[in-house]
Amino acid sequence: GYNAPQQVHITQGDYDGKAVIISWVTPSEPAPTQVFYSKEENRYDQKAQGTMTNYTFYDYKSGYIHHCLVEGLEYNTKYYYKIGTGDSAREFWFQTPPAIDVDAPYTFGIIGDLGQTFNSLSTLQHYLKSGGESVLFVGDLSYADRYQHNDGIRWDSWGRFVERSTAYQPWIWNSGNHEIEYRPDLV
Repeated sequence: GYNAPQQVHITQGDYDGKAVIISWVTPSEPAPTQVFYSKEENRYDQKAQGTMTNYTFYDYKSGYIHHCLVEGLEYNTKYYYKIGTGDSAREFWFQTPPAIDVDAPYTFGIIGDLGQTFNSLSTLQHYLKSGGESVLFVGDLSYADRYQHNDGIRWDSWGRFVERSTAYQPWIWNSGNHEIEYRPDLV
């Protein structure tokens, strides 16, 4: 639908695994920054409120960027969530980690230098088949620094590309040298 949430991604929202931050972009206009969620599919009896912002950089104007902290979650539990409104609403799910214990099994994927190429798709598909529960992304995400004015459109396409994983499990981000947006005309 019109103005549907996109570039949906979650990351851990606290130090012990009982919260997530759900983020997304509405491309055309502001929309409510709220997440409806539940442990039961299609029920959505709980709600979290968040914040929204946007920015302009040279000729690029971002969509409306939403961030919502969902707290008080139970360990090792599948949660269903919905963002957006009306025909534009989208539904996803995520699994919280097990309770903190040195013997608790938890599988991380480690990805770096993903970019946006044929090999990027192959790498992401390989990870999705691995059964990983969370990703530690070690930098060089979209390679937008290769484009004039650090093309925000490149970031947008990358956000849509990785959504097949980032909307369902936490990705923990680290910046690399390709996230350094060198602007000699701003010095």
